[in-house]
Amino acid sequence: MNIFNENYAIHGKSFQLWMDGDLMAEVLTAKAKSDLTTETVYIAGQLGNGDIITGANGTGSLTFNTVIGDLPKKVNDCIKSNKPFIFDLIGEFENKTYGNTRRVIIEECKITSFSPLDVDIQKLLQDAYDFKYNPQNVDIE
Repeated sequence: MNIFNENYAIHGKSFQLWMDGDLMAEVLTAKAKSDLTTETVYIAGQLGNGDIITGANGTGSLTFNTVIGDLPKKVNDCIKSNKPFIFDLIGEFENKTYGNTRRVIIEECKITSFSPLDVDIQKLLQDAYDFKYNPQNVDIE
């Protein structure tokens, strides 16, 4: 890409949520963030210090319009059984002008919170989930 123009931009209006190979929803919002943990390396004779990466933690959130499906029941059943709800998350963006697709695959995500009930009669119902993951399990294609 030598010269940028608006046709290269990707918008999030076609983001889909896939869990374990099944299309679950058209996503309203999605975020995954990998935070690096570091340790300061003090360097004698220099004003500044260095940092080395000692680990990483991943957190994320998903929001989508509520549809009749079994995802909330599956998550709730895991909680009642004292087991984590683990899933593989696959998100896709597509640039329809140029036909390019970006896939983000995060394996072994674990739900950390969800709301079994959140109703406002003036709005469409939405489901929201928070999750954790190991940044080592992220691939971007």
